[in-house]
Amino acid sequence: MSKSFFYAGLLICLFTGSCDKPNDQTVPPGDIITLKAVSDITALNADGNTVIQFTATIPTTTAMDTKSVLFTLSDVNAGKFTGTSTNGAQTINSNSDGVATCNIKLGTVPGVYYLTAATTFGGVTYNSAQVTITLNALSNAQKIQLTADNSSPVADAFSTIKLSLVSTFSQDKKVVLTSNTGSFVNSTDPKTITVILDGQGNGSTQYRITNEVTPNIITATLTDGSFTTINFTPVNSYADYIIGEPSAGKIDLTGGSVQVTTALKKNDPNYKVSKNSPIYFNAYQTIGGVRKDGLGRFIGTTQAVTDASGNVPVVTFFADTGNFDATQPIYIELKAYKSANVFLPAQLFILTVKS
Repeated sequence: MSKSFFYAGLLICLFTGSCDKPNDQTVPPGDIITLKAVSDITALNADGNTVIQFTATIPTTTAMDTKSVLFTLSDVNAGKFTGTSTNGAQTINSNSDGVATCNIKLGTVPGVYYLTAATTFGGVTYNSAQVTITLNALSNAQKIQLTADNSSPVADAFSTIKLSLVSTFSQDKKVVLTSNTGSFVNSTDPKTITVILDGQGNGSTQYRITNEVTPNIITATLTDGSFTTINFTPVNSYADYIIGEPSAGKIDLTGGSVQVTTALKKNDPNYKVSKNSPIYFNAYQTIGGVRKDGLGRFIGTTQAVTDASGNVPVVTFFADTGNFDATQPIYIELKAYKSANVFLPAQLFILTVKS
């Protein structure tokens, strides 16, 4: 049936009362209401954020019972009509051209959904052909992003980095961060913290680095179990100076020993030297103006690395190797790195030989 004949017939019926009300069997629904997508709906993601638009067109004749259009979604999981608190449906008045427009904010549940539009004429409700809305599942990377403002922080037990989160998917605006090491600043549990996102889906927190040069693995998890992970390895924190203290100032050459207590420290006590930083030990004498290195023997140098506080296990020195000049002092030299491949000035102390 052509639209011109149909509308003419409608007017005759209304003014003469000589016809029955139209029905779905006698009037093609497309002649009363048409529904189409304004937005591109070919590749939609269930992101809980994207807004898509549709229009429904109805006749502008005054013979229509109403100028409103009822838009209905097949399932509330498809999304939410903007501008209304009613889930699943929205009534919109058409404009002077007979066009009613609705906007739908997509839901977060993947699936195939349908939108229909309906209007009433002659006491009969006419439905449009349905439009299919397919929501694809988001990958974890699409649901949440986690970044650090510094991927090579210093392992000094004091430095912090900023962790930034973005997730427009999260419905409760909560993200749980966990770490295998380090600590989240201002958290009662240093290994985890819950970050509340703002209205734009953004959030951040501060994360303190330990003084261990080991991979830091940080995971951000949404309430639905979606997660993302970043990892980085901090760089070494080097010493500013060496502390060395012998247990005695004299030693005999026949089996006596001296215990050497050492530590590596930073100028600012808030910062620490990286754990497992080594100290190197050497004993030498200067004989006839010639320096002779590698004298005596040390026990414990394999374990001579710093703990979390910068202290080093005691190393024991023996002068019983038979290669000393009993008339000359023995120099114990301690060395440690101040940067990659560059040593601090050596720490020295002198032992005299017991007569």
